Amino acid sequence: MPLSIQLGEIANRLRRSLDVRGRMPLALDETVVPVVVVRDANDLPFALDPSEVAGFASVTPTAGQQATIGLSNQGPVGSVFVLEEVWLSNSVALARVEVSRSGVLQTDGVISSTKQLADMSTSCLGLVTALNAPVRLTIWTTPPAATGGAIAQEIRVLQHSLPYLVRGMLRRGEVLYFKNQAVTERLDIAVRGRFYTNAAADQQQ
Repeated sequence: MPLSIQLGEIANRLRRSLDVRGRMPLALDETVVPVVVVRDANDLPFALDPSEVAGFASVTPTAGQQATIGLSNQGPVGSVFVLEEVWLSNSVALARVEVSRSGVLQTDGVISSTKQLADMSTSCLGLVTALNAPVRLTIWTTPPAATGGAIAQEIRVLQHSLPYLVRGMLRRGEVLYFKNQAVTERLDIAVRGRFYTNAAADQQQ
């Protein structure tokens, strides 16, 4: 019996790709026919890109250590994460948080956990949850020996969460580090941005 596929993301991509208007009664059948692929509907602009993604993390470091959180794009080749909004707070008022950028996600130090950002573009039905995006928050209770890369800015952070102007574009494997400059202070972070699955043309090789 044929399986109807006229609803959902696959059909929507085909409509945009082929410029179809109105009803498109597509179905999967057991009949096999030769086809020629004229273009790929999985790439921009036919796929629903970008995705709106968001997430948060909190870390209380080991005594005498600097709380550190890394935001990294762990998506496929060609993917891009555009950071649009950062909310920060610290357990000590006017604490200093260093923001640096690197092409390396450090694996030394003591990592307490990792969290993937939630894809806020996906739909949820009943108890089915939305998808996660391949953008990750890595949380260190003991920081890595070096966060590496260039220091973008140093921010004085209050005890209550406030938005701070930190913008950035992370291609595959790139990282933004948020690191307390004082020791034994809790760091909280919330981030929001856009994730493109296939936007970096120079990574397509």
